[in-house]
Amino acid sequence: MNFFEQEFAKADDFTKLFDLVKLCVNEVLGRSRAGIMLGLSPLGTSPQGFIGAYHQLGSNLIVLNESLLQRIGRQRPELLKHHVFHLLLHEYVHSLGIVDEQSTRLLTEAVTEKVFGPEHILSMVAKNFEKYLPDLRHAPADFQPPEQAHITLLDSFGQEDVGYIG
Repeated sequence: MNFFEQEFAKADDFTKLFDLVKLCVNEVLGRSRAGIMLGLSPLGTSPQGFIGAYHQLGSNLIVLNESLLQRIGRQRPELLKHHVFHLLLHEYVHSLGIVDEQSTRLLTEAVTEKVFGPEHILSMVAKNFEKYLPDLRHAPADFQPPEQAHITLLDSFGQEDVGYIG
């Protein structure tokens, strides 16, 4: 088991998973960003598609779809942590300025494969999310988050990055 696999096994909350995401991205891409906040919002799921998470360009906020996480927790609880890691990694790559969705997916897959290896479940989730949750579909590429979305911010998330606000 390599260092990243050990850290993933130990990660038991959003903050620890995100710390690992940042380590992975820095290791592979040599890039980082401080001050990211995490929010949860009940964005729903439907047969027409879902949004797993989003990062609004120019913001420091990643929002995870709380409805999706609850559904995965019910249907595939053994994969919940894997999907949270994948969603955080994908949105963190967006937060680094990679706007194009296909480029972000490819970078997410490349980072995951580089640190965990191509046969690791995280790499397989990054390569083919739908294989693990076949009854869920991604939202269309033109998805726009609701303007009045209820977002619950996680208090301790990302606070180690910012010592003060000036």
